[in-house]
Amino acid sequence: MMLMNRILGREGREVDQAIFEPGIQPLQGTSPLLGRKSKLTIQLKVGADAQDDLRRGLLIRKIIDDPANMPKDRAPIDPASIAGKNAGPTGCVLMVDANQVWDVPQAIEYMKILEPIKPWFIEEPTAPDDVVGHAAIRKALKPYGIGVATGEHAHNRVSPCLW
Repeated sequence: MMLMNRILGREGREVDQAIFEPGIQPLQGTSPLLGRKSKLTIQLKVGADAQDDLRRGLLIRKIIDDPANMPKDRAPIDPASIAGKNAGPTGCVLMVDANQVWDVPQAIEYMKILEPIKPWFIEEPTAPDDVVGHAAIRKALKPYGIGVATGEHAHNRVSPCLW
């Protein structure tokens, strides 16, 4: 399984090389979740097949939530530092990225299907300039604990995501 290679490495030790199945990638660098250098956020591309996305998400959750997969020298996570972020006991979070493939009702219904994987947020569920649509998605997903992020593809001089 490719994701396991990333966490434990081929010989059962932690490695820094990323080997992932398509559509899964780690976000490296400073994590806004924990405010320190981290590889604790996993991004899952979604939008083509809800059942396959759910299957892949549950597989990822099973791996990243297992304390046995944490590095041996890492201090335990303070639960207060991850409250409200849908992080598991290891402090890892899963975000999903739709790359603007849905309209508002589709985004809401699709994310309700993915609720069991406890995504921290959905990135760009619809067109980035649809502010009202993003607000409606955020309001509908709030009871599920799923946030909404946008701005990556916003075309203005003060873009919130400067990659």
